[in-house]
Amino acid sequence: MRLTFAELATAVHRTANALTALGVGRRDPVGVVCPNTGDVLVATSAAQAVGIAAPINPAPAPGRITALLRASGSRVLVVAGPELDAPTWETVAALAPDLGVRALLVVRPTAADPAAPPLPAAAGVLVTYLSDAAAEQPGNRLADAEPPSPTTSPRTSTRAAPPAHRCSPCTPTPTRW
Repeated sequence: MRLTFAELATAVHRTANALTALGVGRRDPVGVVCPNTGDVLVATSAAQAVGIAAPINPAPAPGRITALLRASGSRVLVVAGPELDAPTWETVAALAPDLGVRALLVVRPTAADPAAPPLPAAAGVLVTYLSDAAAEQPGNRLADAEPPSPTTSPRTSTRAAPPAHRCSPCTPTPTRW
């Protein structure tokens, strides 16, 4: 998968806008349970743009994946689909309803056949391909979500502002003639 920076930015914006449309906000983690692919780079960057990316290595045993998903508190998951990693898909799809997950955004292999196979349903969970969810969104900007503010942004420092700078070389001294 080769992308120019403009194509990457467009893909990240579309995916971020899809996450926003699913209700992801500044303080919401987005679980990314998928082996490394081009779509995972885009999804992780998009999750960071609108919320908190919570990447989870799909290699450990299913019990470890379950513990990490519970700890993350993610309600939207980007997950490897059955074509890409069937064991991870089966584990996450089975856990999603019990974890309170609202949506599973499914990643396909990078060079997959254009015709995507139908996805099985999960009880009470939106299941769709990441590419389909992102394709419906604008790619030229991030959609308006909740704006960052000092009281809601996790990236805002809680330290007090430094005192005003008053050293002699920087502060002009009045000159009397």
